[in-house]
Amino acid sequence: PLHPTRPCFILAHTQHCCPTAPAMAAEEAAAASSEASRWRQPFEAAMRRILADYQGTEAQVREGMEKGMRSLFEKPYQVEIGLVRSEAPLTLEEAQRVIFFPRLSDMQVYAKAFARETPEKTARREQLMKFKLMSVFYTVHRHDGALVDRFMHFGGLRSLVALLGEEHPVIQSQAMELLTDFLQPQMTLPPATSSRQAHIQHEVYTCLKST
Repeated sequence: PLHPTRPCFILAHTQHCCPTAPAMAAEEAAAASSEASRWRQPFEAAMRRILADYQGTEAQVREGMEKGMRSLFEKPYQVEIGLVRSEAPLTLEEAQRVIFFPRLSDMQVYAKAFARETPEKTARREQLMKFKLMSVFYTVHRHDGALVDRFMHFGGLRSLVALLGEEHPVIQSQAMELLTDFLQPQMTLPPATSSRQAHIQHEVYTCLKST
C-alpha cells in the first residue's frame, strides 16, 4: 500500500555550509564511533526490513528515507534527547538505542518529545529531533503493540494532539493517522476491569476532551 506521509523522513537536508577543519574532524570521529557502535549490525538488519516495506515506492522517496535513517543513526541528537530526559547528553550508543531499539520505558521520551514546544527560531534542533523521532515512531514503532500501549500510558495520545498544532503538514498527517489508529479500538471496549485498562481509558477521554 502507498503511504503518502512517509516522505517526512526527508527533513533538514536543505542548508549546508562549508564545514571548518575542526568540524570536519569532529564529524569524522563521530562517523568512526558510529561505525563501531554495538547497534550497527542490528540497525543494518532493521534497515533491510524497512526498505523491503518500501518496495514499490518511488526511488526518490525510498532513497530519501534511507538517507534520513542513516543520518539519524550517525547523529542521533544526543544533547536534545538528554534534555527531554532532563539528563546530561546521552552517549552515542544510548541515543541510538532509544531511537531505534527502545525499551518500554523509553516511550516516555517519545511522549515528552512530541508534546514539547519547539519554536523554530529558538529551538530548531529540538524541533528536528522531535520530527525525526516522529518519523521513526510512525515508520517502525507503531507496529509494536507493547510499545504503543506504554506510549499511551505515558500520555502519548495527548502528545499526538499537540503535534496537530505543528505548522508541518506531513507531521500533522502522521499524527492524525496515528490518533485514528490508536483511538479506534478503544471506542468499543467494555468497562475497564483492571487499573491498566482504566488508565488507558482515562487517557483516551483526556485526549478526546483536548481536541
